[in-house]
Amino acid sequence: MIKILDLLASVDANSLCFLMIMQGSVPTISIDNTSGCQLYLSKESLDTSITTAKSSEINALIPDENSDGDWVSTLLTSVT
Repeated sequence: MIKILDLLASVDANSLCFLMIMQGSVPTISIDNTSGCQLYLSKESLDTSITTAKSSEINALIPDENSDGDWVSTLLTSVT
């Protein structure tokens, strides 16, 4: 599990499977050669640019605007 509060640069991830929780803001997340990734993005990180390559099973979860504490899951695709 990777937990990030605030970041000025970018996050590069290259792993088989991981969980990343963004509690603050980060400009860019780059995911390469990964199979199985869960990204929890806070309200502060909704403008994050996410790039993927040679990866699969990547889910981005964002706060649901219409509820208190629920998350909405979105499957991200990658070009191989």
